[in-house]
Amino acid sequence: MLRVNYPYQSRANNYLPYDYAYNLLQSVDKNAILITNGDNDTFPLWCLQSVYGVRQDVRVVNLSLGQIDWYMLQLKNERPYGALTVPMTMSDEQIKKLSNVGGQIWDENKLVTLDVPESAYPDTMKSKPDKLVFKIPATFKQQEGNQTVTGLRINDLLVFDIIKANKWQRPIYFSITVSPEYYLGLGEYLSLEGMAQKLVPYKGDKTIGITINEQKMKKNLFNNSNISKTPQSGFLFRSANKGIFFEQTQSRMLDMYRTLYTWLADYYLLDSTKNNLVIATLNKMQENIPEKDIPLDYREKYNIAMIYYRLNDSKKFEEYAREAYDEAYLDRKNYTRNPQSKYNPYSILLDISEARGDYKTSLNLLNELPQNDPSVVLKKDRINSILKGNPTEQK
Repeated sequence: MLRVNYPYQSRANNYLPYDYAYNLLQSVDKNAILITNGDNDTFPLWCLQSVYGVRQDVRVVNLSLGQIDWYMLQLKNERPYGALTVPMTMSDEQIKKLSNVGGQIWDENKLVTLDVPESAYPDTMKSKPDKLVFKIPATFKQQEGNQTVTGLRINDLLVFDIIKANKWQRPIYFSITVSPEYYLGLGEYLSLEGMAQKLVPYKGDKTIGITINEQKMKKNLFNNSNISKTPQSGFLFRSANKGIFFEQTQSRMLDMYRTLYTWLADYYLLDSTKNNLVIATLNKMQENIPEKDIPLDYREKYNIAMIYYRLNDSKKFEEYAREAYDEAYLDRKNYTRNPQSKYNPYSILLDISEARGDYKTSLNLLNELPQNDPSVVLKKDRINSILKGNPTEQK
């Protein structure tokens, strides 16, 4: 048992939890408030702060615990390692009452206003509105007779109160692993700076589906770092190329790094003069998280394939597309519904087939999907029109 299982149980040279926590802490500015979700997101951060003294200026707000009065009171009143308290408008008594009620009724059509000082904007911005107006969608719904009651959970109310009380004085971040349902309707006002998204009072460019602070992302993903206890750009990747066995949770953590690299590559693809940076980003990803040590999921292969397709590199495109297609094809039987997600196997198969100009295969795939689905009908009509107009495209 020891001989067979040792490679899978050994943690020798496995610095992934440390590096993951370090990289997340170093993604945020000084004195930041960092909102996290589950244990894997939070306990490594506390370890680095408590044991190793890294980024003790950052206050971590754990959403899972953000429903308990003693935890909220700690955030509000205590100063671990001399860090600043977490700002709140609620009194201690209000916090105690809130934890007992389980949530609050909320009209999701209600407009919410936050005052924004001029200092919260970059100097380069011309328009600097003094208010941010948005709607907070309800995060729970329950049926009471013939009426549907909508409301916010305790941790949603906590985050909203922190944002109000902070008044844009300190940076507030959401860890990249926090689900969008916790964004309080502020998803358009988040800017990715590494492994965390910063709350800003203006909408960013979401052409690629997410707003990116390119300067900070590049510093973090390209600059391999030495350990610093104070704010410093540059991520650690000490375990990714050591032939270590990573269990499922750790593999997902490594996949998240790859997602960050492909997002940055997609950002550079928006400007044809930056194709060299696209290639440099993919090369850096392979250097820090090599395929030979950490296998690529077919969805990641698809992402990389489509980036090379947009670079008109047919050789590299087919190198990744071939395996992505074959694996997605085997997985498609688990997805019988029409592809609504970018990473549904059918969506991947259709994108690769069309990139190859293989429209007959695209039609065959669409015929496997529900024929009464309007999106399937539209896709079939579009492909049929292509085939009628370009007979040479038929394969």
